[in-house]
Amino acid sequence: MSTFRYIFYAEDAGSFFYHSHSGVQKIDGLTGPIVVRDVLAAEPYAHLYDYDLFEHEIFIQDWTHTTADSLIPGLKREGSLPKSLLINGRGIKSSEDTTDPQRLILQAQRPKQLPLSVFTVKPGKRYRFRLISSTCMACTVKLIVQ
Repeated sequence: MSTFRYIFYAEDAGSFFYHSHSGVQKIDGLTGPIVVRDVLAAEPYAHLYDYDLFEHEIFIQDWTHTTADSLIPGLKREGSLPKSLLINGRGIKSSEDTTDPQRLILQAQRPKQLPLSVFTVKPGKRYRFRLISSTCMACTVKLIVQ
């Protein structure tokens, strides 16, 4: 096994992600979030929120339930939909319709599911959420907050 260490200087603050450029490794999960925070005095939007927490990063990936190699050549074709989506590495493994939010909510409440990501907030406080999408398939993501 080899280890690679990359050192880089982040000049701009913001929400970014890293991903592989080798074959189809990105869709197989070789990707992740990078958040570069500025000092609070230099943050232009600091007046809009009370908290900017690591726990409030939302990283979205598609989940095909198979390897990307088995999907080629249809991977980038319009209508190619993932079986599920992952938020911060957690999702619902479902063979049901993943475009219907009500079905997904019912699916998530089944006892054998891994707990989904939960974002805790306090009433009356303002939170900054950082949304990063690393999806690969030809599909649109709709985020619903309940």
